[in-house]
Amino acid sequence: LQKLSEQNFVKGESIIKFTENLRTSGKLKMITEHDGMRRKERHISSFMQNQKKNRYQHIVLYNEGAIILKVTKKDAKDDDYIHATKIKGNFGSYILAQSPKRATINSWLRMIWQFNVTIIICLIPLISEDKCAKYFEKEEGKKFNRQFF
Repeated sequence: LQKLSEQNFVKGESIIKFTENLRTSGKLKMITEHDGMRRKERHISSFMQNQKKNRYQHIVLYNEGAIILKVTKKDAKDDDYIHATKIKGNFGSYILAQSPKRATINSWLRMIWQFNVTIIICLIPLISEDKCAKYFEKEEGKKFNRQFF
């Protein structure tokens, strides 16, 4: 079996109906319709190229709106990908991100630093590092020690 794309399919019309519409509507209408569809097109190429960095394979990150990290000389071994997207709301902009994995914690911390994140809301229980890598100290007064990110 051939593996299908992760993106949804658009139901098309039969070739007979397509050619009839082309003949009666004209080429300009078809070009306009095609251009409109292309503007709405969404891609997941970064998500597909970074499978090991994605916590869940069924939660797709679209390229449009995705957070792109700046890469400095010190973190050149890392790249610009993180499973996170920027969302605009009524009260400002927000970043929606997967919980960090051990392998992505440096990228996650870079995102927080680069986007000057001041509040983090975690929606999962912090009981296991399998679900969320440790990114802060639970005990008051203790400092979270992490190499330069």
